[in-house]
Amino acid sequence: MERIDGGYLRHLREERGWSLREFAERVYASKSSVQRWEQSALPENADTVARVAEVFGMTTDELRAGSHDYTEKKRQAKEEDEWTPEQLAEMKFGTKKLLIALGIVFAAAVAFILIPLLS
Repeated sequence: MERIDGGYLRHLREERGWSLREFAERVYASKSSVQRWEQSALPENADTVARVAEVFGMTTDELRAGSHDYTEKKRQAKEEDEWTPEQLAEMKFGTKKLLIALGIVFAAAVAFILIPLLS
């Protein structure tokens, strides 16, 4: 069973304008427990999941589906925004090679223009 993403819990809580303390009181948990959940994931305790879903006005299935969608969107955004070290190296060295090639072409063009003028 897929765990409920802590970022999704934080998103839902902030969307409703609740502080950590307010949310913790609503789900009958400590503030430190809620902080742990938001930093990682909601524990797979059926009672806790049901209580959290109820507080957000959802079923447990809706809470799980929303978490899955949230996690998937976060993963896609990360893939789009991040370069792997291999991609960065390829881009860096690819640019260097292009600049070297352009420099050689420019030097050759200048040489072909200046040599006849100097003769």
